[in-house]
Amino acid sequence: MKAYLDNAATSPVHPEVIEVMTQALKDLYGNPNSIHKIGRDAEDALEAARKDIAETIHALGEEIVFTSGASEGNNHIIRSFIKEGAHFITTAIEHPSVLRVMDYAAAQGVEVDMLSVDEKGQISLDELQKKLRKNTSLVSIMMVNNETGAVNNPSDIAPVIRSVSSKAKFHVDAVQGYMKYPVDVREMDVDFMTVSAHKIHGPKGCGFVYMRKGQRPQSLLLGGEQERGLRAGTVNVPSILGFREAVKRNEAERIRGFSHVKELKSLMIDLLSEIDGLKVNASFEDASPYILSISIPGMRGEVLLHYLSDKGVYVSTGSACTSKDTKDSHVLQAIGLSKREIQGSIRLSFQKETTEEEIRYAAQTIKEAVKFLRRK
Repeated sequence: MKAYLDNAATSPVHPEVIEVMTQALKDLYGNPNSIHKIGRDAEDALEAARKDIAETIHALGEEIVFTSGASEGNNHIIRSFIKEGAHFITTAIEHPSVLRVMDYAAAQGVEVDMLSVDEKGQISLDELQKKLRKNTSLVSIMMVNNETGAVNNPSDIAPVIRSVSSKAKFHVDAVQGYMKYPVDVREMDVDFMTVSAHKIHGPKGCGFVYMRKGQRPQSLLLGGEQERGLRAGTVNVPSILGFREAVKRNEAERIRGFSHVKELKSLMIDLLSEIDGLKVNASFEDASPYILSISIPGMRGEVLLHYLSDKGVYVSTGSACTSKDTKDSHVLQAIGLSKREIQGSIRLSFQKETTEEEIRYAAQTIKEAVKFLRRK
């Protein structure tokens, strides 16, 4: 048996998504910028998908810019605001595609303020209000943390930003929240939002940036005038159609999936509670049910990971984007874990098709692994 519990890194592509993409590769091979019929057919399919995806976040089609994924989207938005003397605010637990661009921005003369988080991974709205200025140009705060599942609700954050600065733009990395939580960009009052397809059973190398109507950040890629001049390069129509199919299937099952995964996470915690000293690294009530970060004292996360992999249980030690980095997790440091706890941490992440059988098998294998490794 095997149990794939690394869905926060990437999710299996849905069979119907593969079918849609395969058909598109055969039939819709035209360049959507070409003016002949084959090009127009591709453009029509592209724009229909754009409209459908936009509706899932209560946006207009013209507010959706397709990208290669959220790392590109995060770079695009943050870099477009960089200028000497600007002021940015972000958090200590953001994805590397945000934090590393913030480091770059600081080197270009931008003043970057970093918000701390509590043991739940949540920011203080009071601290945010104190750090906001009239001249703050960008606030970038992720919706759901990719390592712990900590949730910071954009609907709570936006009013604080607007109360201090009418100039500041609000950017949300919603990669781990989209199609898991309801997302309404109007109600959330966000200016920019980034999403990746491969986290919701869509293809890799595809995503979108929501850009509120009237916002035209400088293009990250220079070239043609695709995506209304906001993202150069021939548009990947087959992947976008696959993305739309993944969205359609997730939207139909979002509520059921959320409830199902919440039950599975609760079961996993109950089963693993037999492990002496085990610590859950985020509040069950306040974190996403799709992500579970645990620390097991006396373990090395990477050693445990390899043992589990040999038994067909696939988890991670944290963000897939930094899994080969020898540094301790900046997220777990930010929520106050000790070095020993960080080194003994693994992340399990679920999806709506994860079964109870997989959970029970994984839990039993983890317990056997800990027992074996503690004897060595």
